[in-house]
Amino acid sequence: MTSPAPSADALCGQARACLKQRDVAAAVAYYEQAIALDPHHIAAHEGLAAVCFAKKDNDRAVELFKRVVALDPRRNEANVNLGAAYNRRGDYLEAIKTLRHALARDRLCAAAYYNLGFAQRGAKQLSMAVSAFKEAIRLDPSMWEAYVNLGQLLLEMKNPSQALLNFERALQLRPDSTRARTGATEARNRIDAGKKAISPFGRLVDLKEVEKKAAQVEATTRTLTAEERFQERCEVHHLAKDNEQSSVLLLNHLKQEMGPILLSLNRLVTEKQNPALWSTSFDGFQASFRKFQAFADMAARKLDELQRHEHYICGPADGAAQEPGQAKPA
Repeated sequence: MTSPAPSADALCGQARACLKQRDVAAAVAYYEQAIALDPHHIAAHEGLAAVCFAKKDNDRAVELFKRVVALDPRRNEANVNLGAAYNRRGDYLEAIKTLRHALARDRLCAAAYYNLGFAQRGAKQLSMAVSAFKEAIRLDPSMWEAYVNLGQLLLEMKNPSQALLNFERALQLRPDSTRARTGATEARNRIDAGKKAISPFGRLVDLKEVEKKAAQVEATTRTLTAEERFQERCEVHHLAKDNEQSSVLLLNHLKQEMGPILLSLNRLVTEKQNPALWSTSFDGFQASFRKFQAFADMAARKLDELQRHEHYICGPADGAAQEPGQAKPA
């Protein structure tokens, strides 16, 4: 009597076991068998895509992550991973488009901002890349790789002082990071060289240096395409609409619920009504106030998202490198 053929789930389990034993070829074979058995099996596509990403088989990783997005558009991690794969392949504009789509669905995804920083750096949108790395750090302060890559980007933008701060923070989080230690040394050397170049007697403006810096700025900036401008306007409109709706909910609550409760409490006190009713009315007030706090927090959060987006688009140009992009674990 023959044993039943293994299911796609079982084959994926065998593939994961092979990966633990560092047998990548066997893992790939198991994932491929699972996909052949069930062409719609998401875990098999996602597992094989991650293996291809690790092997730097970038073309296949892109196609597999695209397949995962097509199979289940709700899985935002697949968009983040697809953006990382586009970065690896050097398709920075596609990566930016994909990662912005991911952020439109989840503005609190640190990995999406991290990968977006790589994409924008590759597309010569350096000031926007700085903002993306900073947002990744704000959302996940333990992401030491973001500090390292932000430091390297700031070095590239001739800002060694800020770069050094980021390298030092990375070393606090990951003392054994060679890239952070090397970057910190380079930043200190540039700071010392800058100090030695300062004359105590003043200096004239070097027009050649001014022209060189102007050319560098021009070379590291890029005008957005019509499609990108349209996408940006859509994102701003979406954020503004959310902000407006949350404000309307807050105002309606104040007018329709909290206002009448406050008036009722006022009458109880000023008209000296039955004190036995005070407890019930006060409980109603507390419940209404908790709702008010929830609406107020939501309105503040939506406004903060709009402000962060504005800062991200128009942020300062103050002033990785790691392998371009980082896939987010499924």
